Amino acid sequence: MHPVLLLAILAPLTAVSGVPLVLDGAPAAVIVLPADATPIAVYAAEELAEHIGKASGTRPDIQREPSPPTPGMHAVYVGTTQAARDAGIHPETLAGEDSVLRTVDGNLFIVGNDGPGDPLSFGNTRSGTLWGVYEVLERYLGVRWLWPGDLGTHIPRARDISIPPLNETVTPRFLTRFQRPGLGRQGFT
Repeated sequence: MHPVLLLAILAPLTAVSGVPLVLDGAPAAVIVLPADATPIAVYAAEELAEHIGKASGTRPDIQREPSPPTPGMHAVYVGTTQAARDAGIHPETLAGEDSVLRTVDGNLFIVGNDGPGDPLSFGNTRSGTLWGVYEVLERYLGVRWLWPGDLGTHIPRARDISIPPLNETVTPRFLTRFQRPGLGRQGFT
């Protein structure tokens, strides 16, 4: 086969390829937070790293902007990073706890509409980035939270973890979360 023809066939495949997080049991991506990350973004990055680590046996590093990602590694940008803004993602345009899941140039962006509060203070702060991370973990790693604690968490093992091409805004299926008295000041978010 002629090399130019082969390149013409393979070029579109590389343009739509996903983002590898783990390849053959070794990290293929780092998690990048903004320099001024909110507590929500920090917690979301920790949750992502922990679950990837439990699934693959290797936990990705977490870095902060403005340091560039480790050379040769893909990046998972969590929260309102400068890289996300450069990619045209602006969380201030998102409603409620919406989040954007987007792959651009071999990197994954998980950006949500976040408030400045405590990520575990349900009902008191917006947590779009955290819910975006949970969406990725559930959809693409197969993680399931059946009940609280390690015993109720199902994390399938995988030597390779990759996220397919994405460009979507995730909106919660319900207008409120945690509709129970006693959770947060108002019992909902």
